[in-house]
Amino acid sequence: GVDNMKQILSEQTARGAAVLFSSHQLDLVEDVCDDIAIIHDGAIARSGDLSEIRASSGLRNVQVLGLDSSDWVATAPGVVSHQYNPVSGAHELIVSDSVSAEDFLRHASASGAVTSFSYTPPSLENIYRETVR
Repeated sequence: GVDNMKQILSEQTARGAAVLFSSHQLDLVEDVCDDIAIIHDGAIARSGDLSEIRASSGLRNVQVLGLDSSDWVATAPGVVSHQYNPVSGAHELIVSDSVSAEDFLRHASASGAVTSFSYTPPSLENIYRETVR
């Protein structure tokens, strides 16, 4: 059903229709929408082009693979939150954008062999949390 809805919405916007889509499923909103508005306490708290909002956020998503221990995270710069996924072996972090990707990778690499590293703008879910906290 979700795939059909995405297709219908895409077809409608391609023909020039304006579509208002409201959802708490932020991953779906991220897939479907170009412009967003985050409403908090009955008022628009943030709005605009999704890619511009993601780029201007003060946060970044970081994923590090290859390090078994989480000891290095305690001294890592700018860490807001950290989760370790034992199934994938991924350290999933939210960090301040004041820390460059190069500096963060250098810090992680000092603890062992990093096999994969990504440093990306935050998800809409993280932006929502940042906006309404």
